[in-house]
Amino acid sequence: IIVVLLLSGCSNGKQLQGNSGSLLTPSVPPTPARYRQELEVVRRGKFKKMRVLNKKEEQVYWNLMDYCNQKSYKVFAQVSLGEILSSPGEEYRYINSKRVDFCISDRNFYPVAVVEYQGSGHHNETSEERDIVKREAVEKAGITYISLNVGRENDVEEELQSHGI
Repeated sequence: IIVVLLLSGCSNGKQLQGNSGSLLTPSVPPTPARYRQELEVVRRGKFKKMRVLNKKEEQVYWNLMDYCNQKSYKVFAQVSLGEILSSPGEEYRYINSKRVDFCISDRNFYPVAVVEYQGSGHHNETSEERDIVKREAVEKAGITYISLNVGRENDVEEELQSHGI
């Protein structure tokens, strides 16, 4: 039980409140002991590699690549928002582990747009709220947020052009 509580970042099994009255658990600074515990769990685990993209996402990827190569843009798949956004406040930890399906950057590797593919497996009870959080953070940083619905995998060029990309 102690290991579970340490790994979850909780003290005495209770959710902590930050200084700003946040209801979310504040991040606990990692310690060498915590990483040793994580390593023990990982060593006992069984892992297998998985595809980075499913077949429909792969179709979107190649369409993005075709268009972006003509414009000298770069395409990255499954990008953590924590790698393309920064913020000095607590809000950073709420976006840090969220991912976008695709990030389009300029030749200097600054993001210009993100593309979220709304495939058939995308929707669940929290997907809409999660996407709203992503959209808000991305747009506040001046990055275009594009939502591409299932069935529009081949309309990438049209979609990007309609957003000025």
